[in-house]
Amino acid sequence: MMSKKRMEPYDAAWEQRYQKIHEEMRGAIGDVALAIEHIGNTSFSSLVTSSVLDVMVGVSNMEVADTCTEQIGR
Repeated sequence: MMSKKRMEPYDAAWEQRYQKIHEEMRGAIGDVALAIEHIGNTSFSSLVTSSVLDVMVGVSNMEVADTCTEQIGR
């Protein structure tokens, strides 16, 4: 069954939500993250989109990624 996503105009609160997520992730995984970025539709103020925030974490290798997954899941 297909789910219907509600489309919304850009909301400036999305950037604030991302900043909170960024801080929480940085606190959980520290400096092993080379980058933590807000990506996807909600990162563009000109798009109408669903309100799901996409975040990408850049790391040096997959072993580090596995460690990050464990840390974030706590």
